[in-house]
Parts: sequence; structure tokens; C-alpha cells
Amino acid sequence: MSQHAEVHPGVTTIDRTNTRAPPGAPNKKEMIVYNVTYKIRWSILKEWLLWQKEEHIVRHMDTGFFDDWRMFRLLDQDEEEGPTYIIQYFTTDLRRYEQFVIGFAPSLQRASWDKWGDRFIAFRTLMSSELEEPEN
Repeated sequence: MSQHAEVHPGVTTIDRTNTRAPPGAPNKKEMIVYNVTYKIRWSILKEWLLWQKEEHIVRHMDTGFFDDWRMFRLLDQDEEEGPTYIIQYFTTDLRRYEQFVIGFAPSLQRASWDKWGDRFIAFRTLMSSELEEPEN
């Protein structure tokens, strides 16, 4: 049976293994992070940020496949053409991410292109975080 552990407010990880770690080995919990990196032109920045926070991220979260999200601005980057932002969506299971990709990702990506055209670029990566948990 899966055990849940609160990592930080709003993000829960699930242990997908049914066996315990050997004595002395750290217990690990897996978290899946869908990472979207954007390079945004200065001309749309304020409107794009507002749209992300009020519409686009909300639509991602409304799918029910993500438990939390975070937005970051990259520092020490060439910003001549615009800043770089990263939005990370957290989920507890690779299957949830895969269901999102099949059922929702294409329409959400299309919505970005329809609204902003070539005034941004984006690339997506998928990460796994294995968080060590202290032994009791």
C-alpha cells in the first residue's frame, strides 16, 4: 500500500514500491516534475505573466493531474531578447503525467501558440526527484 508524506505545503509524494529499503539504506519517495522553460519577448512580458498566473497555470492545475506548481525566473541569463522563466508542475506518479500528456498537453500548448505566436519559445523536460526520508 502507498504511503503519503508531505514534503512542503501542497506537494505530496507517494512511495510506489511495496518493499522497504534494506536496513541502513535511506527510504526514498519519488516526485515527478514537469518542467516548462520559456524565453519571453519583452514586448509581451507583463501580459504573459498575468495570463500564466490567471489562466494557463490554472488550466494545468484544473486537469487534476498536478498537485502544486512553482514559477522561477532564471538569473544570469542573456536577456537581450527577453527573460527566461521556468514553471514546474509537481505530480506524484508518472502515470498521472502520462495521462496529462495524452489528454490535455496538446490543447494547452496550442492555446499558448494561438495567443502568443512566435513571441516566445518553450521547451519541456520531465524530472524525477527521489527524496530521502529519515528512518523512524
